[in-house]
Amino acid sequence: MVWCGAVPLTKLAATGPLVTAALPALEWRKETIAFGPGARLLFYTDGVTEASGDDGDFGFERLEDAIGGHPEGGPPLLEAIVAALRRHAGGRPQGDDWTHITAARSSRHPQD
Repeated sequence: MVWCGAVPLTKLAATGPLVTAALPALEWRKETIAFGPGARLLFYTDGVTEASGDDGDFGFERLEDAIGGHPEGGPPLLEAIVAALRRHAGGRPQGDDWTHITAARSSRHPQD
């Protein structure tokens, strides 16, 4: 997912399988997106959106809610996602990992 200030949150489509080193014959599609100053990016595995709880999977809506509560990204966003996942899971063991990484492009010029 990518977002920047007033620009709406955009879910990026997968361009190929995740584990390419294990399957070298698989191919990826190359895509380019605008990632201007101040833009934020969240990478996450399917274990995040598919985490199970009483009311089904964690899903994209809860992930979007976490981003909305922490649009600055970084550690506060990652911590909020883990807290939301734990609440949703309610202590149940999960069958997959909750890997997620956030990145940002500085809004300052390198010479500042």
